[in-house]
Amino acid sequence: MVDTQNLKIELIEANAREHGALFENLLNLYFYDFAEILGYDIGADGSYLQNPHKWGDPGEVVYLLYVDELPAGFAIIGQGSEIDRRTDVWDMHEFFVIRRHRRNGLGSWLAREVWRKHPGTWDVRVMKPNTGALAFWEGIIREVAAIKVAPESFTFPETAHEIFYFRFSTP
Repeated sequence: MVDTQNLKIELIEANAREHGALFENLLNLYFYDFAEILGYDIGADGSYLQNPHKWGDPGEVVYLLYVDELPAGFAIIGQGSEIDRRTDVWDMHEFFVIRRHRRNGLGSWLAREVWRKHPGTWDVRVMKPNTGALAFWEGIIREVAAIKVAPESFTFPETAHEIFYFRFSTP
């Protein structure tokens, strides 16, 4: 669990002008982690970042996590389900905590803060090979939603991309 008395933890809403370069650096680390799971190759420029983030999508919010005034992760959320296009559902598009701060409660803190700011029905999607993320989400959703959750399988028809997803409501 996070000892918030000894850490300065901050969550800020990011924007392209002030945070674009920093966010792209964090995205590169995020995709580097996926290289191990999905076999991504490094680009000719030495980066794992496949495509830069497209800022300004309607309903999308980018949050940056800082610990002791240093960047430690991010969450990208959006209004509308990627599974069934329901507009009343929040979607956790992307979620990332740097390795140094994993398994100490910061990921749970970040998820709870995002859900506190945006209560309602949520979808959280996980790539099937990402077993660590699947276990993390199963545990934190069970705590927050106070229900036993089981991931459902889904395949995006246009790409044949297979995922698990959770649908639940936050208070």
